[in-house]
Amino acid sequence: MRTNTTNHSAVVAEAATMQQREAKQPVMMASILRILATILIFVFHYRGLEGLPKYPIDKIGIFIFVLISGYFSFQPHIAPARWFLRRVLQIMTPYWSVIFVVLVVNAVYGYKDVNFITNIIIFFGGSLFVENPVYVISWFITYILLLYLCLAVFLSIKYTWTKIFFLFLCGAFFVDNGIGNVYYFIGFFLGFFINKFFKNKLHSKHNNNIFRIINVYLYKIQNHSYSFFLIHGGVLKLVFNIFLFNGMLALILSFLITSIISVYHKKFSDLCISSINQYFGKYVILR
Repeated sequence: MRTNTTNHSAVVAEAATMQQREAKQPVMMASILRILATILIFVFHYRGLEGLPKYPIDKIGIFIFVLISGYFSFQPHIAPARWFLRRVLQIMTPYWSVIFVVLVVNAVYGYKDVNFITNIIIFFGGSLFVENPVYVISWFITYILLLYLCLAVFLSIKYTWTKIFFLFLCGAFFVDNGIGNVYYFIGFFLGFFINKFFKNKLHSKHNNNIFRIINVYLYKIQNHSYSFFLIHGGVLKLVFNIFLFNGMLALILSFLITSIISVYHKKFSDLCISSINQYFGKYVILR
């Protein structure tokens, strides 16, 4: 028992050290791109509700998201299985708090006709495989989880040619099943290999105090991008369909409301993740 406790404490300390290191030396370009991607997706959905032409800026935003996700997925010091479980925890915990509210509201008002089984599939991140996913961004949860699963298996394979063959099979699976856009699959692994082979060239150190201050603030802003992404669809619906606002007022109000809720949603999600790690980590997540 004492050995397990010691190992668990060591793993928690390792994770905390990693987070502190990333927070002190964030990659500015990654922060900028993540903020840009979030704004592009928000504007795309705003334009759809406003009845404006839908330029494919959402595809650009999603591609940036998966590229950055792939980039930060290169963590050779963590076993693939444990890495995958941690990523599932970090993706699903914030998602559950949002999708639960969405499904309850849908059950009360019935704006989309779904049965109990479909609700369960959506709740556990399978929206990509149902005809009526209820929430506009929920398909991405399935997609990113599949990408993480592919990467975890890829990292677990020993031989190079087997790895290459497996990647080919994964790409064929995404194409054959029409799962999103195959360019997202390519972008994810492109980000992974960029970090693996060019990390030292991208992680340049800057001694300029102004640069460091800007970098830290950008990191803090982008740290809420996932919460913003999860929440913005519901807020836009609220502003357009309940408050009956439109135009620039709807854009500004939706952005402000989403930003404020995102701050508290991020804090709540971090608290939940911390609690799960504390009570179950030594058995499942952080083993």
